[in-house]
Amino acid sequence: MDFLASFATDDGTHLTAEHFGAARYYHVYKISEGKAEYMEQRENSGFEENESIKGGDPGKARATALTMAGIDVVVSNRFGPNILRLSKKCVCVVVRVHTIEEAIRLVLDNREKVIEQLNIGEGRQHLVLS
Repeated sequence: MDFLASFATDDGTHLTAEHFGAARYYHVYKISEGKAEYMEQRENSGFEENESIKGGDPGKARATALTMAGIDVVVSNRFGPNILRLSKKCVCVVVRVHTIEEAIRLVLDNREKVIEQLNIGEGRQHLVLS
C-alpha cells in the first residue's frame, strides 16, 4: 500500500521547530515499500507570522486540513492541540529527528505501523518514532 506523507518544514531541508500547523511549507512524498518519491511542496494556507493566532484555533485547523487534502500521513517534531482534529483525517507521526531526510527514513522503516494506524480510520492514534 502506497500513501502520501507530508513533512512540516520552513526551509525545505529541516523539519520545522514549531508545531505542524505553524510550518511555512509541507513537502509531500509518495511512500512505497522501500522508497520515497518527492511529489510537491504545498504552502501552508493557515501560516501566520502573527502570534495572535493560537494553536488549537478551529479556523487554523480548517486551513491546515484544506492544505492537507489528499494526504494520508503528516510528520513533524511537534503537534499542537489540533492533533486531535488532524488524527481523524490522517496518521500523525511525531519524530525525534531534525531533517526531512531522517524523518523519511523513520517512516520507511516503520511503514507497516503507519499503514496499521491508517487502516484504523478516525479512531487512530498518533505514532512517535525515534
